[in-house]
Amino acid sequence: MKAYLTISWYIIFTIVLNSCSNDSEDIYPSPNTNRTIQTTNNQPTNPINQNHGLQLAGHPKSLIRYEYGIQTYWSQFYYTDDGNISKVVYKYSNDSGSEVLQDSYFYNSEGNLVKLYVGTPTVPYDTYNFYWDKDRIVKADRYNAPWSGNSNLKYDYNSNGEIIKSTEINTDFHYTSKFKYSYYDDGNLKTIDEYFGDDNTTEYPARTTQIAGYTTYTNLFPETAIIPGKIIQNLFPTSIYRLHLQSNTYEVNENYQYKLDEEGRVIEKNSGHNKVIYEYY
Repeated sequence: MKAYLTISWYIIFTIVLNSCSNDSEDIYPSPNTNRTIQTTNNQPTNPINQNHGLQLAGHPKSLIRYEYGIQTYWSQFYYTDDGNISKVVYKYSNDSGSEVLQDSYFYNSEGNLVKLYVGTPTVPYDTYNFYWDKDRIVKADRYNAPWSGNSNLKYDYNSNGEIIKSTEINTDFHYTSKFKYSYYDDGNLKTIDEYFGDDNTTEYPARTTQIAGYTTYTNLFPETAIIPGKIIQNLFPTSIYRLHLQSNTYEVNENYQYKLDEEGRVIEKNSGHNKVIYEYY
């Protein structure tokens, strides 16, 4: 499902805003090929998107993935004048017929993210509206155009300001996705436990993800995120696995080796037949 937000959560933008990766296919509607943008009556503060498309020195420029030597994904980042991500342009696979997509980020006058379009520049696959309580996003609403689904999302924090749970309740088709998170003492993400259900009361374990540890290499790329702008991996990980609990099989099981440039920045990550190239402005 493409709406794993650029989002299949390791693939950048791998934002784990919440995905529909549930195992019960019966709870999902058929895709709607006639995508439309839906507006709501409770829009947040009028969004602005200043200087859409700056290339800022020292910031992440692009991320390119290869499997068995074949390019499977590329993306390029652009910024607002205050350093927030303004848009991400990306494409899956090296197939010339594959659609080039764009995620667009919109901020209010205080610099807070209030809207995200996923999968433009035509019609968004997903539209997110974000709602703040003081210095943090506490909830969002999502409209998923291909599957015509409306969802409400809620984020719970611990005393350190770390997100420990995100919950998505689809109000049209009555399924629930829930993610629970834990962290190392330095604030880097440690585990993700994923659950799904067909209503708001019943939940089933789906997947568990473990990051075994981290390098000392600074990570400026938002490869893994729960919500945009909320840093959960300041360093590059040493290894990661994701276990599908229903089948008891590993979907991801990777140990990483890195290459650095002359400034000590990560420019390449390797694991088996997989490679990621990082570029900076």
